Amino acid sequence: MTTKIGLSGNAKTVPDPHRPEYTVALATVAGSARALDGTLNSLFVAAKRRWYVEWRLLSATDFATLWTELVRLAHLSWQPPEGSTYTVRVQNASWQETAAGRYMVIADLEEV
Repeated sequence: MTTKIGLSGNAKTVPDPHRPEYTVALATVAGSARALDGTLNSLFVAAKRRWYVEWRLLSATDFATLWTELVRLAHLSWQPPEGSTYTVRVQNASWQETAAGRYMVIADLEEV
């Protein structure tokens, strides 16, 4: 499988995420209010995906490529391992050096 992330039309190929921690969740975009009689009135607008992604044992080159894309202040094109392409924003991202010259990156991505 191929994983890509970056500006639309210029996404970079990055290693696939670490599978045990890879999570896809659904976030419902909705609003609701209670009527005077107690009835809950809801308006559902959309269901958006969220990805919790962790990359481990990245080389310095792969880390630099991935981190450069994650810290952009822009919506990104994201092609997850399961396929399709989504426009996302980076909610949170962090990294740490786990061994000499090896890195781990964690990111929360939210479909826009």
